[in-house]
Amino acid sequence: MSETGDSSVKRKSKGENNKEEEEEMSTKNLNSMMDDGNDGDDKGNHRTTSTCTGASANSNSNSCSSSSTSGINNDLAYDGMWSFAGFNGMMVQLAEDFVKAQHEEKVQQKATNDDDHYEENYINFINFDPSNEESMIECQEKLNERHLHLADGVLRRLVEGCCPSKIPICRLDEETTMKRIMECKLKGNHHFTRYEFREAIDHYDDALSCIPNNNKKNYLFIAPIHQIQQIVNVLSNKAECLLRKGRYEDAAETSTEALIFMNDHEKSRIRRAKANIEIGKYDRYEITSRGSSEMDGAAYLVQAKYDLEEVLDSEVEDSSEGKETAEKLLSQVNRLLNNAKKKVLDKNPTMDTNEWDLNVVKIQSRCW
Repeated sequence: MSETGDSSVKRKSKGENNKEEEEEMSTKNLNSMMDDGNDGDDKGNHRTTSTCTGASANSNSNSCSSSSTSGINNDLAYDGMWSFAGFNGMMVQLAEDFVKAQHEEKVQQKATNDDDHYEENYINFINFDPSNEESMIECQEKLNERHLHLADGVLRRLVEGCCPSKIPICRLDEETTMKRIMECKLKGNHHFTRYEFREAIDHYDDALSCIPNNNKKNYLFIAPIHQIQQIVNVLSNKAECLLRKGRYEDAAETSTEALIFMNDHEKSRIRRAKANIEIGKYDRYEITSRGSSEMDGAAYLVQAKYDLEEVLDSEVEDSSEGKETAEKLLSQVNRLLNNAKKKVLDKNPTMDTNEWDLNVVKIQSRCW
């Protein structure tokens, strides 16, 4: 409700140095929480076939904190109640490209040769029809043939008609960039299993900093699937570390960056839900732009509920552990939402149950 531009106030982290609690978890449990993917197997349970459903551009995590990318005009990435920049500001760049493309005559021209749609360095979606199932299938088949992945946040913009037709393909150099990313990720994983979460975060940040962002051709709108999987794993592992440090807004933002790439990445959804539960649990129910004037913290809880239900409804195989975790967290979210409802209604005698329910539906309509 995704990816960063609202006015959420940073709260002091609870459990920042709660070492005793961290030590209670065994190394085995930590390993199960860590996204590895060294052998090409995506431990985050991502389906290789992208779908339009649920690939919304809202960004919950970034709704929880301000953008980490300085100088970004977040208005360009605003979507309903939430706005986000995305990894390295990629979604803001996409919006800027769309605005510029609207003024270029070539965007209005129809391609005459299907082969021109799938050149080496870009894919042209000028004849892409999101309302046509055959068009969607053809698009996915073309991507699969070339072992490419279209970021789900970009797909959402494409479906909405808010995306430039010509999208560049980014291929990170395997011998330099990807090798360095893997080295830093392994170092981060080592510290992760030793409960050294601060050091792990530093190495995950080093891994992500290896990705060039000084040229718009380097934005990962479309990239080789195995490269995106590794980046998503790094982001998701970093999110888990941020959760352990009590940095909930940052954890939610980082999880959403992962979900912008792969919106069915199970561990990232669960981690974003955990972060939003903590934010919603302690957030006051005051004025907000997110659907109601008295439902600030509730918006985070509604997004958390959506994420957990997405996990439970997922058709991904071998995710029994994730579903079990989601069921437990969902029970907690439902209790918190019931408590929030009671507090809001007690505080605002003019608001009735129907108004609360309507505002919840408004928030749900923008969850992704």
